[in-house]
Amino acid sequence: MNIIVKKSIISFFLKIAGALSGLLMTTLVTRSLTLESSGSFFLFFGILSVFLIFCSQGMQIGYVRYIAKLFSRDNWPKINSLFTVGLRNVFVLSVSISITTFLVSDFLSTHLLGNEELSSTIKIFSISLPFFTISKLIGSVLQGLGKTSWTVFLHNISVPIIFSIFVFNGYLRSIDFNLYTFSIYFLSSSIFTFIISIFLWLKNRKKTDKIDTTENHFFLDTTKSLWVLSSATVLMEWSGVLLTGIFSNSSDVAIFSVANRVAMLTSLILISINLIAAPRYSSYFHNNEISKMRSTFYLCSKIIITLAFPILVFIILFSDQIMSFFGDEYYQGAIILKILIVGQFITALCGSVEEILNMTGHENDMRNIRIFSLLIAFLFGSFLISLYGALGAAISTTLALSVQNLLAAYFVKIRLGWNPLKFWLIN
Repeated sequence: MNIIVKKSIISFFLKIAGALSGLLMTTLVTRSLTLESSGSFFLFFGILSVFLIFCSQGMQIGYVRYIAKLFSRDNWPKINSLFTVGLRNVFVLSVSISITTFLVSDFLSTHLLGNEELSSTIKIFSISLPFFTISKLIGSVLQGLGKTSWTVFLHNISVPIIFSIFVFNGYLRSIDFNLYTFSIYFLSSSIFTFIISIFLWLKNRKKTDKIDTTENHFFLDTTKSLWVLSSATVLMEWSGVLLTGIFSNSSDVAIFSVANRVAMLTSLILISINLIAAPRYSSYFHNNEISKMRSTFYLCSKIIITLAFPILVFIILFSDQIMSFFGDEYYQGAIILKILIVGQFITALCGSVEEILNMTGHENDMRNIRIFSLLIAFLFGSFLISLYGALGAAISTTLALSVQNLLAAYFVKIRLGWNPLKFWLIN
């Protein structure tokens, strides 16, 4: 248990570094571009994130689950085989979508977005897709290998930091910033991160004389369910941004995106601990060490609540000042931030319910929960955003997120036999 606590603390501070990197990137965008251009940038980034998960085909979760199990048995022939087959499938799909989006960018900008000047930006973001996707996928592989620090770096730190370096260099050179310039910076950051991820895999893998493909069939079958689950997950995460882009305007997209990124700080603790705990849940479950898995879950929930509550209070008390930091136009987003933070706290209260279901073979339950919650997000979002703009997006997002986590907690109790909300049971 001391290992869990120690690594969770390290992971938490790494996630803090990742969050600060993301906030730095967000600040540079909001301070350097107009409100409308910032909204377009965040909208394209959201669409790219949806494509990322779709192209990953459920393998981000699948890699953590299967590689953690195989790594605990030092079975590198199977690990190398899973890595190869997964990377090949993801590469083909991501390149295909990238090329298709590039070719139809003129149509999308003119007929869907109503602004033909956005065509060049769409092209740049489409080129970023394969590099962005594969680097994130390798980050999940490293998580399965227990290399959590490098996972956080690839998932949360590398792209924002490299992007920020490009922007600071632009300031020094007095470059006239615009949306196209920032899309070029993002593409360059994605390419550099991709190169780093390949290097990290080659450094941490163990070469074998043979490849064992016997696990591949089970892995690919599992990822089919995880594909639906992960797609629903990212659509849920970005539903507010996407629906605001459809039913409102770019200014509302920018305000909601900034408030949502700040609100996500509350869930940093949960994400940090999940990075450490998820492989252990898988290992304990497959080795039939159920009592250890349950004790680990309750310990993680205690840590999450202890660390999340002060962040929640701070953000609520200083929401006006926090939103104003990104620019005078963002001050109106304070109430949006307060609403979003409630949903994030409920997520923290429920603990690692999603991870425990995914790592114990109940991913179908989590998939169904995600789909139901996504329907709530889209139904309420489309109605409320049409009426209230970014405020409606905050309300629908918080409602859907709360329903999702409470349902997941209920299914943990049904499937595994303990109540995840009774985290005080462990000493």
